[in-house]
Amino acid sequence: MPLDEKGEKMAAKEKNSVLEQVCRILTRENFITPEEQLRMLEQLRKE
Repeated sequence: MPLDEKGEKMAAKEKNSVLEQVCRILTRENFITPEEQLRMLEQLRKE
């Protein structure tokens, strides 16, 4: 695997990890419902 591709995959994983944390915080602070959180997390995993 070329170095560029490896870096892109790592960056994408890191971005998704941050977005997953944001989803959890939004749910914890009652900005979104648990159902909305699940939908958002599913969408992130598809990308």
